[in-house]
Amino acid sequence: MNDPIDLILSGKGLYDVLSAHLALSDEERRNIPAKVDEEQFPAVATYIKETCGAVQVQEVLIQGGKLDLFLLVTDKEGRRAFFDDMLEDLDLSRTQGYRCIGAYRRFGGELLNAGKLQKRFCGESLKILAEERTPPAAREEALALARSGERITIKRAEELRQKHGMVPVVPAAPPMAAVEADRPKRKAARAAAAKWTFKGSVVRIQVIPTTGSETPDVPDVICDLQSAIDQLRNGSTQLVA
Repeated sequence: MNDPIDLILSGKGLYDVLSAHLALSDEERRNIPAKVDEEQFPAVATYIKETCGAVQVQEVLIQGGKLDLFLLVTDKEGRRAFFDDMLEDLDLSRTQGYRCIGAYRRFGGELLNAGKLQKRFCGESLKILAEERTPPAAREEALALARSGERITIKRAEELRQKHGMVPVVPAAPPMAAVEADRPKRKAARAAAAKWTFKGSVVRIQVIPTTGSETPDVPDVICDLQSAIDQLRNGSTQLVA
């Protein structure tokens, strides 16, 4: 059977390592600490740090690229407000959505297919460097340092943009007036997709399937509604106007 530590030390891929990890028995898991000696430990730690950072970077770039594409699709009268729906469905704030788009626009060409270079960043440091207020010189230096082997942490990203000076922020989002103008059409479209509507004394609840036009089973709907109620009771959901 493949051992995840041996796979790490021999430079195998992430999914090979995780598959071997999942296949470990309880006894094999207990033997892992003794198996890794003091010379091997730094290599294992570096592998975990770099692969976790690369996964974060990939998530930011893929999410940003797809959102950027959808932003193009919705750049038309009657569609602009649907971008907000997409962010809502992905459980992303407007700010985070546009930060991912910014990272994709500024770093996608360099990093999307550069696995080794991705390991030198983390998701948040990439977003910081991609912000409008970060000067291009800071991004260029970050890439140069990453190519030389330095890891660009959140702290390092902040240092680089402070070093090169901040620039005025230019809003990346479409004008809110255009979004608001499309909102009635968006609401009408979402209402048409609703499979069930409930109007209470203070709120209206619409059940809209998350899997296309498929009508979900009633028990599954009740389960989702109960989860929403639990979030409200626990205070984990903030109500906004």
